[in-house]
Amino acid sequence: GTNDGLNRYDGYEFNMYRYNADGGRGLNSNLIQTLAEDKNNNIWIGTSDGGVNVIQSLNQEILNISVLEKQSSLLEKESIYGIDIIDSIAIVLTKERIFFFKVIENGVHHIKVNNKVFIETGSTITNCYHRVSKNEFIIGTKHGLKFLRLNNEKELEVNITDHEKKIN
Repeated sequence: GTNDGLNRYDGYEFNMYRYNADGGRGLNSNLIQTLAEDKNNNIWIGTSDGGVNVIQSLNQEILNISVLEKQSSLLEKESIYGIDIIDSIAIVLTKERIFFFKVIENGVHHIKVNNKVFIETGSTITNCYHRVSKNEFIIGTKHGLKFLRLNNEKELEVNITDHEKKIN
């Protein structure tokens, strides 16, 4: 990922993916902030000003990932601070929100969590997160660390709390 799009090397040549101002096939933005690969070998691309794209491995089709709420398109112009994939769940972190998606065979499906379209962190994310275990994360915010725990047994549940460091 670069400031001029995505360059992908397949072992023989580079394939370049860039923003297409004409609205044709292309990325939402050339400013690549973060990358992740899901279980289907799709490449998730988080941009600094254009939301999320996914390049499907089977046909190289570029998906524009958007979330609609009350006639408004969320994610489309967001700065993406991080993307992480756990099994078939994609986690997308923006400035103040966390979105969740289910990776399916031929695409992506947005997941409501705790009956909400997204989870608010209660603070601005400061561009850092760390996976502590398979279902636990620490997220750095301007107001300190937040602890995120996923419970994916029947329906995805998310708990986000202030991280407390215990000193013995």
